[in-house]
Amino acid sequence: MPRMTRVTDIRDFKREFQNRTFFTIREEVKTCDLREETWPSFDCADLNYDVGQSGYSKDGCFVSDPAKFQQSGYWDYASLPDAEIKQIKATLPLLQKSVLHTTTSFEFHFGSVDGQWRLLFAKLISPCSA
Repeated sequence: MPRMTRVTDIRDFKREFQNRTFFTIREEVKTCDLREETWPSFDCADLNYDVGQSGYSKDGCFVSDPAKFQQSGYWDYASLPDAEIKQIKATLPLLQKSVLHTTTSFEFHFGSVDGQWRLLFAKLISPCSA
């Protein structure tokens, strides 16, 4: 099930998987040669961190428009209060670009706020479990 966390100060945020700060991604995302092409598919059955399998049908760093994320509706299944869902839905139209880094399973969703690019959403598929 999706879980969403509203973060107002990224310095205080810890990723549950391995209790790592958000800033450890700079160690993991050393290079990102962006390719503008269809994002690869993902399958939890193909995910195995121990042997370097990302779970994606192809690896790399991809950029696209944010439509897939905007239409995903993850927030509707994350047991969020109505006020937070309204805030998410109000922020979605601001998105302009989405970036997928398959090695880390991070998706970054960017938009322009007050004339500056901002990271508005970050999505992480971390250990698949049902």
